[in-house]
Amino acid sequence: MSVINKMLKDLDQQQRQRILQPNLASAAPLQKPQATHNWWWPILTASLALTLFIWAGLWPRLQGSLNAKLAGTEIGAVPAAGQAEATGPTGVVALPSVPSETAAEERREAQPEEVTTAETPQAEPAEPAPPRMVVAPAKLTPRQQAQALYLQAKEEGGLDGLRQALALDESLHPARLLLAQRLAEADPGQSLVLLAQASRRWPGEVDYPLTAAEVALASGAREQASLWLGQLNQRALPLSGLARRAELARELSMLTLAANDYRALARAEADQGRWWLGLAHSLDRLGHYGEAVNAYRRALATGTLSISARDYIEQRLLQLGDAG
Repeated sequence: MSVINKMLKDLDQQQRQRILQPNLASAAPLQKPQATHNWWWPILTASLALTLFIWAGLWPRLQGSLNAKLAGTEIGAVPAAGQAEATGPTGVVALPSVPSETAAEERREAQPEEVTTAETPQAEPAEPAPPRMVVAPAKLTPRQQAQALYLQAKEEGGLDGLRQALALDESLHPARLLLAQRLAEADPGQSLVLLAQASRRWPGEVDYPLTAAEVALASGAREQASLWLGQLNQRALPLSGLARRAELARELSMLTLAANDYRALARAEADQGRWWLGLAHSLDRLGHYGEAVNAYRRALATGTLSISARDYIEQRLLQLGDAG
């Protein structure tokens, strides 16, 4: 702007000089003012073009800066949430303006935390999981462990499980009896030693002498079996013990003992033909034929005997017809 003003002042000064000195201007050659006029005109044109070029380059920046200031003024004048339409004290409402890219970038840079807060919601604290009740398995006592080992060995077979069970509980008599029976299959002598030791330590356990008598009889040692059975001659036994002792006594020809035991069994379980048949056979061998015939008939009446047993009884009754 200063260049243009200076040029305009120079032109005005030249014009005044022409008016004050007309004679000098008229006396001068015609080509000289033309030369002077042609010299200043290109400069003026170039200056105007340069000025327009400068303004054309600066105008977008000035406009962006102006818009940014207007946008900042508008942001500062916008009321809080819920009061967007309220005016200020002067009643002037700010006109909306279209922000440029520069203004938008400035606003994004000025409010980074607000944008981040809006886009990333805070995570709610997780609720603690409800406590769960954990039931720990109760520790087994040695006796319970021994019982479990015995039941397992009883199903699976073998000797080691039985020995382990007895190591935990030496009073587990069923395990020792089963061990003796399995030992008798390979070595009856070792089985009898085990049973003898147990019988001396626990004399009240009648299963040890009964099992020893059975093992000895099965191995052919009849005298040894009779000795074992003699230890129980005067002992009161449960029904299961009576049945085992009666069968052993009949096999060992201890007929009086056998007859007494079969009679006790027949009285306790009268519907069982096998007890009557055992009693009849023992009495028959003792020579008590009348009692034997009655026992044979009671055995047939139960209807629980096999066909072969019935055939034997009928044949024997025919033979003992006179005695009946």
